[in-house]
Amino acid sequence: MVDFSSFNFSDEFIVGKENFDGLEIRDTGKNNFHYFYDRTRGGLIKHFILEERPQVTTLCEVTLINKGEKFTPRLRIWKRSKTTKKASTVKVIDTDKYENVKAVVALDDCHENFWLLINYLSGVQGIDVPAQKFSLIKNVDRDFVQKVVTSFRTPAEQQLLVEAKKDDVKNLYAAVTHAKNKRALEDLEKLVADNATEGLFQSWFQANTWAFGIDYLEVYDTSRIGIHSDSDFIAKSLDQYADLIELKRPNMPLLLHDPSHDDYYPSSDLSKVIGQSVHYLHTMESNRSMLQEEDEITVLKPRIKIIAGLTDQFSDKQKRALRLLNNGLHGIEIISYDQVIARAKKLIELYSLAD
Repeated sequence: MVDFSSFNFSDEFIVGKENFDGLEIRDTGKNNFHYFYDRTRGGLIKHFILEERPQVTTLCEVTLINKGEKFTPRLRIWKRSKTTKKASTVKVIDTDKYENVKAVVALDDCHENFWLLINYLSGVQGIDVPAQKFSLIKNVDRDFVQKVVTSFRTPAEQQLLVEAKKDDVKNLYAAVTHAKNKRALEDLEKLVADNATEGLFQSWFQANTWAFGIDYLEVYDTSRIGIHSDSDFIAKSLDQYADLIELKRPNMPLLLHDPSHDDYYPSSDLSKVIGQSVHYLHTMESNRSMLQEEDEITVLKPRIKIIAGLTDQFSDKQKRALRLLNNGLHGIEIISYDQVIARAKKLIELYSLAD
């Protein structure tokens, strides 16, 4: 049995002891894979040693995937045994040698969440993050950040920006988010005025879950569970359970007048949607186990929000009829587009007062 703890692996970089300034990105010529290259001592750096103990070394393998002008990091964290008590059984990818691998943790499917966690921890007040840290900026924000930095003309001014208090940076982020939400609300109002397709409304709501307030955290594609309508999506509620959002167009009539009783009842289009919603509720319940096992979506007494029609011109009797209808539906709520807009405006107004 070979004792690999005595080997000197040339593709390793000791974090905290070696200098990052000597690293640059190099192409391997294989499937857009890139690695860091150490100009100081020569050779690709595939593994960063995070910690060395008497019996175990903790390493992070960093592979950079070329995405055009950007690179996406892929990480593999593993531990290498320095002892020879057990034979090696794990073959390291892209090598012909077997090493005494003690544990391997692949982050291929959750690397984005890993970076989100790092960025979150870096921004939480009270957490002591080492000063020699790096941060990843989402591609969509990189150009904006670059413009902000370069707007400070001299190095001294740029250094003042770098040394700005975290609260100042958070205020800047809040201002940008506020402006983004106001622009999104304008887009929604235009979609409603144009009586846009259900697919366009779906794209808007999936990108702007804030319009529901704190009701929902994220959304999922419904096609994975056999609900094939282009206007539907599953939303994870604040209590971590799944609800369904059903979108129809703003011009869909909600209520019809019954002159014999001078009252209002659901239109045929709305009745059809309500019937579909009951079917969707049953489908979600029937697929509960699959959703949990395959998609980690937890279903428990799901609810459905039907967003359709307009109520801004409703009379008091029509408003009363819609409220009574919602009260009589089990797990189903009908919300008009103007109600969504009014809620979104109120949220933006509250954010403005908070600033």
